[in-house]
Amino acid sequence: GRAESTAGGETSVGRRLTLAATELGPTFVKLGQMLSARPDIVPETVLRELRTLQDNVPPFDTSIAMATIAEELQRPVADCFASIDERPIASASIGQVYRARGKNDEELVVKVRRPGIEDVIRMDLELLEWLAQSLETLMPELRIYRPTMIVTELGQLLTRELDYINEASTTSRFAAAFEGDAGLRIPRVYWDLCGPRVLTLQALPGVSLETLLSGREPPGVPVDRRLVARRLADCYLKQIFEVGIFHADPHPGNILVEPIANVGLIDFGQVGAITDEWRTELLVMVYASVNREVGVVIDALADMGALGAETDHRSLHRALGVLHDKYYGLPI
Repeated sequence: GRAESTAGGETSVGRRLTLAATELGPTFVKLGQMLSARPDIVPETVLRELRTLQDNVPPFDTSIAMATIAEELQRPVADCFASIDERPIASASIGQVYRARGKNDEELVVKVRRPGIEDVIRMDLELLEWLAQSLETLMPELRIYRPTMIVTELGQLLTRELDYINEASTTSRFAAAFEGDAGLRIPRVYWDLCGPRVLTLQALPGVSLETLLSGREPPGVPVDRRLVARRLADCYLKQIFEVGIFHADPHPGNILVEPIANVGLIDFGQVGAITDEWRTELLVMVYASVNREVGVVIDALADMGALGAETDHRSLHRALGVLHDKYYGLPI
């Protein structure tokens, strides 16, 4: 009974945190999303609630978006596109997205930054920095969770997202890396229609993986799910072990599938980088896992700085062994 009561309390805390983040706005939504990937800090019941956080907000006026495009690209919108929709297809905290048609009849998506959002995020980050420093000073037991470092990482993430040139550059780099890969598509960047506040990309065909997972598969040729899974796995292994950068926001809405098994990746606003040294350590961990050498995995984790002075190596060895035994016999 007591365990159930505790879990219920955590769920309630998670729900209140989720509601508070949604009400406080984009910076806090992003913080909640970041924490939702940290089971080392947040209890599972709270994580489940934080994972429901959606970066969906009411759209801003299309006339403002059109003015932003004209100002950023330094020419009238009619000179940039053959046509652009009146209504956005998506509206998030940092920007909103429109469908458009290019001068050569290409299907495009145009992302426009929300006006004034940089000032909102800057003030929020100043508040969060003060809160994090206060927590570390007043509650030293929380220093192990590094609240100031979490806020610093959040600031770097949001600063990159605010400047669409970063996303355009990353998208272009991914497109070059996967150019020869059958069945995998990355949008083409239209550089002459891009700036810090405007991003124009090729529109990819297909439906989101989110739609497929919900069972709403469109009529017509069925999707080969096994081949889609293989292509996604190959794609992420290549990102980590060959390209050295990876798509860091791979939720089902950012993965498009076109029958029979063409896969498209979109939204490169969040990416991670892997150094040559880390790539070597990850390879060591893969080989060690295949050969059931848990001690070697722990050594690699230590070399990567993933273990703290407080880490109980014996308990970690036991926990990794249990995890390894669970997955070792499963088909890939």
